[in-house]
Amino acid sequence: MSVITINKEVQLGSLIQNKLGDCYLFAVNRNNFSEIDYSTQFNKEFHDTFQQKDTLYLIIGTDSGLMVKQLLKTPPEKGSAYLFIDFPEIIELTQKQYNLENNKRIVVSTEAHWQEEAEQLNLKTYSFINKIKIIKSFSVQYHHIHEYLLLWNNIFEQVNQIKWEYGATLGSEVFLQCQIKNLCEQHTPAKTLSLVNENKSAIILAGGPSLDKHIPWIEHNQDKYLIIAVSRIANRLKETNIVPDIFVSVDPNPINFNVSKEIYGYSDRSILVHSNHLYPPLLGSWNGSSLYLNELYPWKKDKDKNIEGVGPTVTNSAIYLALQINIKEIILFGVDLCFTPEGYTHVTGTIERLVPPKININKQTVITNEGHEAETNSSYFSAIQSISELGKIGLSLGCKLYNPSPTSAQIENIEYRPLEKILPPDGSADKTLFQKIKRPDNHQLMIHYNTIMKELKEVKIKLHEILDLSKKGIEYN
Repeated sequence: MSVITINKEVQLGSLIQNKLGDCYLFAVNRNNFSEIDYSTQFNKEFHDTFQQKDTLYLIIGTDSGLMVKQLLKTPPEKGSAYLFIDFPEIIELTQKQYNLENNKRIVVSTEAHWQEEAEQLNLKTYSFINKIKIIKSFSVQYHHIHEYLLLWNNIFEQVNQIKWEYGATLGSEVFLQCQIKNLCEQHTPAKTLSLVNENKSAIILAGGPSLDKHIPWIEHNQDKYLIIAVSRIANRLKETNIVPDIFVSVDPNPINFNVSKEIYGYSDRSILVHSNHLYPPLLGSWNGSSLYLNELYPWKKDKDKNIEGVGPTVTNSAIYLALQINIKEIILFGVDLCFTPEGYTHVTGTIERLVPPKININKQTVITNEGHEAETNSSYFSAIQSISELGKIGLSLGCKLYNPSPTSAQIENIEYRPLEKILPPDGSADKTLFQKIKRPDNHQLMIHYNTIMKELKEVKIKLHEILDLSKKGIEYN
C-alpha cells in the first residue's frame, strides 16, 4: 500500500488568520472557520469524543494545526493518547501553531512514520484491548484536499491489518476454553495420519469463487489425488460427486457450526482433522473418525510431537497438514484470497456467498495470476503472506504448490499453472485411510476419559495452590 501524497498542483500557500484569531491554511480548510471560531465548532462536533480512558486516538488531519492546539487545552484521559497523522508539508507549514515539547501523549506524525510513533505509545496493548479509535478531523470530513479522504482510507486499512496481525498472535481465552472442552473428544492425534499416508499428490479445496469453475476437472481426477477440503465448502460439495478424504476445520467461534455442519453427511466417508480449539459443538456432534492437531492439553507437551496446525485461515492449516504428511505436489483450488470483479469472496453454496457483494470498499489490492488488479481485505492479505511462507517451506521439502486459477491472487512461492498444463498422476491414489484410522471403541474411550479425569484433578489442585498464593500476594502488596 503506497503512501498518499498531495497533488503537486495544490497550492498550500501560508497561514491566514480569520477575524476570530484562528490561523489556518485556506487550501486545507477553506471557509470552514471564517464565521465561527474553531473552538466552538470543535466542541459542537467532538464534545465527548475524547473523554475515554485507555484509548489510542488516531486523528487523521490536524486542521492546519488547530486541532492539536485545541486538544492541548484538554490533555488525554488516564491511559489515553492522541496521535495525529497529516501530510508532511502541512505539518511543516503549521507546526508553529502548537508546542509539543515534553508532551509524550500527544504526537504529530506522517503516514510513513505513524506506526513507529504508535508503537512507542504501546500500540499492541491498545489493539489487544480493542481501544483504537480513528477520528476524522474537519480536514477529512470536508476533504477540500481530496487526498485527505485517501489518507483516511489508507490508515483505516492499516489499522485493520494491524488488529488482525496482533489478534492472530494473542492467546485468546476462547481458544483455551474450547481446547479444554474438547479434551474428551480429542482421542487420536493427527500424527497417526503421517504413519499411513502413502500419497505423493494432493488437492486442497478452499472456499474461493474460482472453485466453481474447476469442479468438473476435480470430479474427473479425484481418484488420483488425496482430497483435502475445508469444512465450510461441504454444502457446495453435496451438489457434486466429490468426496474428500479429509475435512479440515479450525475456527473456535459459533459461526463455524453454521457454515460447516454439512460435513456430518460425510462422517462415514471422510476423516475430520481439526484444531484442538475447534468449536466444541461441531466436534461433539461428529460421529466419524477424527484427528486433532497440536497438543492435547494446554498446560503440557505430548511426549511425541503431533502434527501442528497454523493460521490465520483454515486453508493455511490444510496446506501445512499436507506438507507434514510428506505430500510432494499440492494443487490449490478456491484459494483466491481476493474479491471477484463482481465483489464476491466465496464459492456458491456457502453462507458467505449470500452476503451482498462488496465493490470498491477496500483500498488494499493485489495482482491476480492473470495480471489484473483485484481488491482484498486484511485477513486475506495476511493469509497471502503466510501461504507464501508455507510455499517456501514446501519448496525446501521438495514439494511444489500450484494454483490453476487465473483470478486468484498472485502468491510468491505458489506457481500459477493452468489446468491444461497439469498432468494427473498415473494410477489411483491410496484410499485405504479409513481402514487404518478408526474411531476408538467404547473400551478405548473409557481409558481415554479416565486419563483426562485424572489429569484435570491434578491440575485443579495446582490451580487452587496458585489461587491461594495469589490471594496472599495481593494481601501483602
